[in-house]
Amino acid sequence: MNAQALRAPAASGKRCRGRRQSGTSLIEVLVTMVLLSLGIASMGTLQVSALKLNHSAYLRSQAAILSYQIIDAMRANSRHAKDGAYDLAFGDPLPTQLAASSSVAAADIRTWQMNVENTMRPFGGQASIQHDGNEFTVAVRWRDRLQEDRDAEQQTSWERFSMVAELRQ
Repeated sequence: MNAQALRAPAASGKRCRGRRQSGTSLIEVLVTMVLLSLGIASMGTLQVSALKLNHSAYLRSQAAILSYQIIDAMRANSRHAKDGAYDLAFGDPLPTQLAASSSVAAADIRTWQMNVENTMRPFGGQASIQHDGNEFTVAVRWRDRLQEDRDAEQQTSWERFSMVAELRQ
């Protein structure tokens, strides 16, 4: 065989027209990586939002449970509840241990306020109870991080849960 026949043909400026490209180009890989990273970042943002909303719903559920707890205590002691023994404003201090040992209503309020503060501790949970005749309004409020994220300029954004109950004899 001739040595010249074994050599590869010299590169010419012409391309083979019948040949297809195989593999992917670097630009296609980079575009794919950018799209994939945007998708993963979006899923991460969605997950964070879902966790915030889930926690907000959890706190609202806890507020409902706490409201039912004090309403049940007031039903058990309805005579004193109607006399105003359970009235409470946001930010009122806990009844003292001495006062709680001398009155069922004060003991109920002390226990309930401690439950509200412990359940809503990192969120500044507070509670109030007001009555008008036989109708009682129990309100639990806390600082909602989700609301604060939406209203960054406001420092006092409270989430509030209220329940109205009527005590009958």
